[in-house]
Amino acid sequence: MSRDGLSLSVLGLLLLAGAAGAQSAPKTLDDALARAVRRSPALGAAVAEAEAARRGLEAEAHRYRATLDGRFGLTHTENPSLQANAVIVGSADAVTLGAGLGQTLRWGTALSLDLELARTSSSYVRPDTPGALTLGPGYGMTLRLSGRQPRLQGAGADIGEADLRAAERSLDTAARARLRVAS
Repeated sequence: MSRDGLSLSVLGLLLLAGAAGAQSAPKTLDDALARAVRRSPALGAAVAEAEAARRGLEAEAHRYRATLDGRFGLTHTENPSLQANAVIVGSADAVTLGAGLGQTLRWGTALSLDLELARTSSSYVRPDTPGALTLGPGYGMTLRLSGRQPRLQGAGADIGEADLRAAERSLDTAARARLRVAS
């Protein structure tokens, strides 16, 4: 039975109960459902269980949607180097900007494509030179395609979608329990 069928059944029961009692009939279908849930703790529990199962199914379905992420980084490092007659201090600055696209496939394989752009510059100060020696800026790009298949859990659509199928069964069971309590 669909939500509308359940709602009409509950509304009919409430109208009959309202005619027998002194309370006024609910004005909307949502009012009727809310009143039925307030009057029947078992129905309230069944509705809550069905809602939790629906949300669990949504969470499992999200595992198979593509994801896009972005990254930004700033790095500054200073490295002193001890020489026999001097201390050389080097510093480096890097700015990185990246993005990634990921997808988990039905059989459990996770694929990702990452792009990262970088700008770097370095400088060195020696006591025997009048100024800092500066290198850069330098620019770089990294493109990485990677895949991961969890071997301990196995492979294939039966294994990869097991949690999704379990969430679907949980939702079906919760919906049947809700209908059984409402009847």
